[in-house]
Amino acid sequence: MNRILSFIAVLALAGSLALSPWSAPTGNVQVSVVNGNLIIQGDNSDNNIIVTEGNITGRANTTINGERNIFPPEGVTGDIVINMKGGNDFVRVELPGTNFHVLHDLEINMG
Repeated sequence: MNRILSFIAVLALAGSLALSPWSAPTGNVQVSVVNGNLIIQGDNSDNNIIVTEGNITGRANTTINGERNIFPPEGVTGDIVINMKGGNDFVRVELPGTNFHVLHDLEINMG
């Protein structure tokens, strides 16, 4: 009987840790296209994003332009500039298996 109660307590603790606000990124990333350049600007919170040819996707509760939507950049003809600022950030740029190519420079500053 004590093993069952201990197991239930461990499951409850694990569940509360998994859902706690400090265990997952909760920041916001601003994305825009300015003069043909794709500008991705993080905040001082933890952010988690994936950049592909057709989308910038927020993961783990990270929002894009204040929303939980995928941002499809249009009109990118120049550089890609990523500045994540502070926080514990994760950025993945996916290139393999696609026709995605950077026309000019890819600049990433993780803060």
